[in-house]
Amino acid sequence: MTETQTKSIGQGGSSAPFKVTEYLKDVRSELRNVSWPDRAHIIRASAIVIALCVGMSAVVGVVDYVLAIGLVWFNRVL
Repeated sequence: MTETQTKSIGQGGSSAPFKVTEYLKDVRSELRNVSWPDRAHIIRASAIVIALCVGMSAVVGVVDYVLAIGLVWFNRVL
């Protein structure tokens, strides 16, 4: 944001209509400064996320199975 826009907004006024095109230009220039990851890093990170999801699903499935068997046993005892 420029100083005049900041001052007018800070003083309670509004910059007659906020210029969308200027905002989009600012966004575009900021995105050019972003350090984007390379393809290998994205593939590695995605593989880790998928492996963790599969692993956690297996853990939750085993815990669910054990608790279900425990509840069946508990109902038979009562």
